[in-house]
Amino acid sequence: MKKILSLLLVFAMMVTLAVTVSAEETTTYELKVAGVPVTDVNKDDITAAITAAGGTADGTATYDPVTNTLTLDNFSCSSDAFAGVIHVNSGDITIKLKGNNTLTGTGEYTDGISSNGNLAICNGEDGVAQGQLTINTETSCINVPLGTLNITGGTITGGKAATVGGNVRVSGPLTISGGVITGGYAGNNGGNIHGNKDVTVTGGLITDGDGKGIAGAQLVQVGEELGPG
Repeated sequence: MKKILSLLLVFAMMVTLAVTVSAEETTTYELKVAGVPVTDVNKDDITAAITAAGGTADGTATYDPVTNTLTLDNFSCSSDAFAGVIHVNSGDITIKLKGNNTLTGTGEYTDGISSNGNLAICNGEDGVAQGQLTINTETSCINVPLGTLNITGGTITGGKAATVGGNVRVSGPLTISGGVITGGYAGNNGGNIHGNKDVTVTGGLITDGDGKGIAGAQLVQVGEELGPG
């Protein structure tokens, strides 16, 4: 009997050890999509991780931890997650846009993209049509409260915010050297862009913003393609 109990004890310890090792081997990154933490296990199919958790998502979203790059490829997602449909807790990140992508924030405090670090948005592939990102939310579509935002490509369109910053709301410096920001709406001001610091535009197109297209910031350099806010 004692031998059996000893064997059971050894087996239980082995199971506990296996579970502990498994947990220790999982790396969780400073990124959530629809409230689901991105890990080394789900980074290559974030959509499946969202749906497995009971969320709503379609298309493809992948994360490369080496380059800190989140790629959206005809990705759509609806979420009431606190902070943002896409939320970066800390660190810098680049978001690449391929095809038509849509983020819908359904919660009272759900931004489209919320980043506590520096954020860069670019086109997913050179030599092809601009990837597009449409964001619908009652707060801010792209909210960067602590860092900088650099937009070099892609189309950001149709953003809706109840207060300010329909398409973009950023506290740090904003640099736009490519892409298109268009069709944003804000209830108060900054239909396309609301910034607290300098906005530098050297390329791209900013146009058709409803509710004072660019507000709350100092335009320090404007390219030829800047439209009527």
